Amino acid sequence: MMIAYCSDAGIAEPTLMGTGGGVYTAGGMTIDPNTGAITLNSSGSGTVTYTIAAVSGCPGAQTTADVVISPAALADAGGPYTSVEAAPIAISASSSGPGSWSGGQGVLADAASASTTYTPTMAEIGFAVTLTWTTDDPDASGPCGPASDQAHVNVDFAVYTPMFAGGAGRGDVSSAYVTPPITADIFNGGSGRGDAADLFVSAPIASSIFSGGNGRGDVAIFRERTHRIQHLQWWDTGVAMWRTFHERTHRIEHLLRWEWTRRCRGLS
Repeated sequence: MMIAYCSDAGIAEPTLMGTGGGVYTAGGMTIDPNTGAITLNSSGSGTVTYTIAAVSGCPGAQTTADVVISPAALADAGGPYTSVEAAPIAISASSSGPGSWSGGQGVLADAASASTTYTPTMAEIGFAVTLTWTTDDPDASGPCGPASDQAHVNVDFAVYTPMFAGGAGRGDVSSAYVTPPITADIFNGGSGRGDAADLFVSAPIASSIFSGGNGRGDVAIFRERTHRIQHLQWWDTGVAMWRTFHERTHRIEHLLRWEWTRRCRGLS
């Protein structure tokens, strides 16, 4: 008699037809001698013997059964995996035999290969995709069935760092030159250093631009310094004019007083 089990089936209980009270024995198995229960995941194939001892002049009895325990299929899909902006990613599974990938809306480079690549679709950006690796019964003869495992692929957005490209005018040639693709939002110049009032360009930018120089702050600094310089110039000019006027007035008054004194004294 032969009985087959899969190693992941838990506990195997015997069906006894006849007199109870005997003892179960088996080499290479984890077996309860009183009940004959076999712990399958820690046992190998072998022969189980059930023995009834002789009692009160009655002869003993013995019977055997061959037990085949097949290894269960194993599957590990790995992960989690991460793709940025739907870029292709490498995925790798391990198993007790050949298998295949399934799931997702994207493209599997080779669904029958444990190590392959998955390219998400643009529609999957911002979501988690579930991929499944499935492998069949290792010996393909039973009693074990296929096994599968799932892996998650996080399809993330690119992390953009907003910046003010600035520059003199529309990104001066003396400033850093930025080549595409540009993954940051920038102000592409205009009046001054990429002022907030200028055209805002959203990333990604597919054309080459000059990203400018010292940033937006230069406009306000330039205006402030210009205003201060003009103020000082006006102040200096005003003081100089006042001094000139005062000096000339003083000289005229002095001449008038001198002329009046000279005539009163009869001086010619």
